[in-house]
Amino acid sequence: MSKKLVGDMLKEVRENSRIEADDLYNQIMPDSNLHRIESNKQPSDYDVTIKVIKRLSMDVAEFEFLRNGHHYEPLQEFMNELKGIRNSTNVSAMETLLEKVIKQIEQEETSSLINFKNMLLGYIKLQETKDIGEARVYFSKIWESLKEKESWYYNDMILISNILFTFEEEIMQQMFENLKKYYDLYDGFGDTNKMKRNTLYNYCSYLRFNKRLLEVEKPVKEVYQLAEADEDILMMMECRYCLCEVNWVKGEKSQSSKEVQFIISTLKYTEQNIIAEDIESDWYNLTGEKFE
Repeated sequence: MSKKLVGDMLKEVRENSRIEADDLYNQIMPDSNLHRIESNKQPSDYDVTIKVIKRLSMDVAEFEFLRNGHHYEPLQEFMNELKGIRNSTNVSAMETLLEKVIKQIEQEETSSLINFKNMLLGYIKLQETKDIGEARVYFSKIWESLKEKESWYYNDMILISNILFTFEEEIMQQMFENLKKYYDLYDGFGDTNKMKRNTLYNYCSYLRFNKRLLEVEKPVKEVYQLAEADEDILMMMECRYCLCEVNWVKGEKSQSSKEVQFIISTLKYTEQNIIAEDIESDWYNLTGEKFE
C-alpha cells in the first residue's frame, strides 16, 4: 500500500474530526495556503505541519501510522515483531522475520535495515553454533557502522543494547557507557526504560558467557527489581535462574537444583517451552544435571 500524501491525510483527519478548515488552520497559515496544502499543490512547512497535527489531538507517530494505512514504517514493524518473539532462542521465528527484512531491503536498502538484518543473522548464528566469535562477525558490522556517529538515536540504541554482550570487555564497556548517556537523554521516550533493563540483563549474559558467574549476582538482582516494578514475569523467572547458577557455584547445590526445577516447570506450564528448554540445556552444561 502506497503512503498517503501529507495534504490528503490532513484533510481526511480534519473532515473525520468534523473540524472546519478555518478553525484548524487559524493563526497557523493564511487562508490562501490551506487549500493548496490539502490538495498537495503546495508542500507544508515541517513546523507548520507539526502545529496542525497537534491541533488534531494526535502526535506525529500516529499521523505517520495513519499515512501508512494503519501500519508502522517497515523498520518499526520489524522491531515490534522482534519484541513479540521475546527470546532469541526462538530460531524459527527469527528466521521468518529475517525473510521479511531481506524482502524489504530488496525494495528499499537502508543502513538501519542492513544493521537489523545483521543483528538477526548474528542471533541465529549464535543459537546454531553457540559460538560468540561466529556471531560477532555479523554484530561487528553493526558496531562499525555506528561507532563513529556523533550521536546515537533510538533505533541505534536498540541495536547496540542487543549486541553489546558479545564483544570483548573494552568495546562492551564503551558501548555500555554510551548507552547510559543516551538512556538519560531518552528517559521516558518509547521503551527506553525497558531497553535499559534489557541492557543490564545482556551484561549479565556477557558475564555468564565468560564464566564469571559470581559477578552476575549484583546486576541480575537489579534487573529483577526493575522487572518486578514492570510486572515482567518472564524476565523475573530468567533472573531467578541466573541466581541459581550463582548459588550453585557458591555451593548451594541442592536448593539451586530445586529452584531450577520449579522455574522450568513454571515456564512449561505457561507455554514458554523454548526458554524452558534453553534453561535445561544451560543447567546441564553447568552442572551435568538432567530433569525428568
